[in-house]
Amino acid sequence: MTKVQLLALGIAIVLPLSVLLYSSSRSAGDKQTIRAEIGEGKHALRAEMEVLRADTAAGLARVQRAIARFENKFVVHDPEHRN
Repeated sequence: MTKVQLLALGIAIVLPLSVLLYSSSRSAGDKQTIRAEIGEGKHALRAEMEVLRADTAAGLARVQRAIARFENKFVVHDPEHRN
């Protein structure tokens, strides 16, 4: 093999390996960034879930109070209609 062919072969081997190593190191940093963003998203979702749980509990309490008022009215008026 001539020197030119050896040089071309060396470049053909070294260049792809160096690109692979470079992209691998970049992807490690990207993974850390993505994990951090996912963690932040989890915290935001959990906070929103707590708000929704509180809203749901308050809504159920209102429904229960409305049912209790309806039952009280029904108990008061029911004897009048049994005759």
